[in-house]
Amino acid sequence: MQETLKSDLNESLFYLLNFFEPLKNKTVTITGLGFMGSWLVRALTWLNDNHEFKIKIYVITKHIEKANIIVDKRNYIKIISADIRSINYLPEDTNFIIHTVGNPDNRAHMTDTINTIDTIEKKKKILLDNATRLENIEAIVHISSGQV
Repeated sequence: MQETLKSDLNESLFYLLNFFEPLKNKTVTITGLGFMGSWLVRALTWLNDNHEFKIKIYVITKHIEKANIIVDKRNYIKIISADIRSINYLPEDTNFIIHTVGNPDNRAHMTDTINTIDTIEKKKKILLDNATRLENIEAIVHISSGQV
């Protein structure tokens, strides 16, 4: 991880360690590796590498090239190469889902509003349908841009 990124994570997360306590020894599934998804993976990685949180991380993404940069030989991160609209299951040991998939591009929202909204809703519905089959799910967080 780049030194600047490590420094930023140290400064921004150190005082929030108690807040992240419920994630210790849990499994987190993150959808998407855009700005928010990749930042969350790096933050969870920082918790594991620096504070022994032992979080298992699954990342569902269709952008596998971004995933390879973040994984960096960490065996606690598993990449699921898929578009969220085509998944039929979520990892069974998932405790927390952080859904970050969306299209933040204003041009898409302005020029193809109905299709963009429909796509966002389909992704969310498929994710939630799959989450209903998880026995150990504790929480689902949906992170979105102001466009939603």
